[in-house]
Amino acid sequence: MKKRLLAPLLLTALIAPASAAEAAPAPADITSNSITRTLTDAATRAATDIPATATDGRATIAALGTWAENSVRLPNGHLIVTTQSVNEIDPATGEVTTLTPDYGALLGGIVVQGNTLYYLVGNGGDASSKPIGTLMALDLRTRQTREVLTGFNQVNGLVGLPDGSLAFTVILGDGAGVWRTDPAKTTARRISSSIRTPDGITAIGNQLYVSAILKGEVWKVDADTGATTLTANWVPLPDDLTAMPDGYLYQATEAGPLWKIDPATGRRTVQAFVVGATSAKPYDTNSLTVTDLFGNVQRLPI
Repeated sequence: MKKRLLAPLLLTALIAPASAAEAAPAPADITSNSITRTLTDAATRAATDIPATATDGRATIAALGTWAENSVRLPNGHLIVTTQSVNEIDPATGEVTTLTPDYGALLGGIVVQGNTLYYLVGNGGDASSKPIGTLMALDLRTRQTREVLTGFNQVNGLVGLPDGSLAFTVILGDGAGVWRTDPAKTTARRISSSIRTPDGITAIGNQLYVSAILKGEVWKVDADTGATTLTANWVPLPDDLTAMPDGYLYQATEAGPLWKIDPATGRRTVQAFVVGATSAKPYDTNSLTVTDLFGNVQRLPI
């Protein structure tokens, strides 16, 4: 039987490419709730059409039973995965330890710097109505949390830069765009506002790569100047992505295809299918940790 992904492809076909110079605030009728419904519906339909790939060497690390948003691997080999809380997973046993309270809404990206884990709270709700986004810090030794910066609208992707600063995305509302903190993380400034619904983010040096979830695009943003150029398009429902040591970007999509993208040319090929994938992040130099909206956490060789 021929397999199809009608919902994601129809959605993408309705969205025209944007230019880098275009200022692109999200329309007032787009909210995070409407995005979530679109993604969940598309992925659920796709799940009935595309079988799991059983021959690509993937292994399930844990099944959390709720939307798993992002991941990072600690030096001790454990994984940190965000849901509505921050969770530590032992890949050897699948044991899950919850490190923070349930925030009542989906969390966003996570970055580890030394003994501190930074994570984003406020990746949900009606971001057009009030600021909900906060950058938090968790001390991995004491398990104490503290607020770092707050007052943003819907935050999502987070990545560390060589000087110790962080870059993150605000998908919707006032201030939508790509932001960068100072190295001490006492202030943040918006460095790009031209990407519509920026979502996932990764970095190669000081060059950021940002997915535009409703536009089906991947953009390059210079973290110093904010210069923004299109890297790839026609990538339906892209969520979070990563840059790997082989020089390629690996882009998770809610639509199912996990894309391998050459950042220099934009050429892309399908690496695997993971229906409802929300992020692809490094597990080690040769494999990815892939999370999905069904709560699965998988290791996927590349």
